[in-house]
Order: sequence, then C-alpha cells, then structure tokens
Amino acid sequence: MKKQKGLTLVEVVISAAIFLVSIFGIIYLFPRGMHALARAREQTQVTNLGQEKIEEIRNIPYLNITAGDSFTTPPYKNNTLSDTVALESLYVGRTVTVESVDDPRDGTGAADVDGDVHDYKKIGIILQWNSRGENHEIQLSTIVTKR
Repeated sequence: MKKQKGLTLVEVVISAAIFLVSIFGIIYLFPRGMHALARAREQTQVTNLGQEKIEEIRNIPYLNITAGDSFTTPPYKNNTLSDTVALESLYVGRTVTVESVDDPRDGTGAADVDGDVHDYKKIGIILQWNSRGENHEIQLSTIVTKR
C-alpha cells in the first residue's frame, strides 16, 4: 500500500484554531492601540498649548512678569490667570501662576547679599481637560531669570 501525502483532518482543525486565536487577538488589541494613539495625540497637543503659553511669558520683559499684586492687570500675577482654549473637540483649561522666588544661596530678605529678593520667577501651568469621560491633567513649570 502506498503512503498518501497530505494533511489529516486533525491537523487542519488545529491549524485553523491557531490561526483564529491569533486573528482574534489582533482584532481585540487594535481598538486599544487606536485609543492609546488618540490619547497620546491629545496629550501632545495639550502640552504644546502649555509650551506656547510658557514661550509667550518668556517673551515678556522680566520686570513686567510681576507677582503678588492681584489688582494690577496682567501679564501674570500670583493670583493666577485662568482661561479655556478650544482645541479641535477638546476644551482645555489653563491655569498660569507666577511665583517670585528669593534664592537662599545669596541670603534671604534683609540678609540678601545682592539686595534683590526677587532672584527669579517660577512659572507654573496646569492644563486640564476631559476626554471620553476621563479627566486629565498635565503640569508644566519653568524658571525665568533676569537676562
């Protein structure tokens, strides 16, 4: 009797099962990957909004970036500046704070060696938005010094 070449029914069924499991795995993971990609895109866009605001503040002369006087009109004060920016289908809340810092390395207050108790300014930006029913927040900060 001659031996026949080919696959048995059991081999075909096992091959089909392995193929189906791998295809269903890909189908299951694809929407998750798309969701992660969309979230990363949102975070990049929101971070860019914050970075734009930081650059806007950096272009203001140092003495005009004042802190502590809540009655003077902006640029920016310790009393914080808040606004909402529309970004495609998102509404992003931005809160900007400016804190004048007396660096302890040159003394503080009356003991300040250079007599300047406003050595640098710390700028903080909090970005908040809601996407797909989830609240998100990114915090950025930078230091601005005299030029």
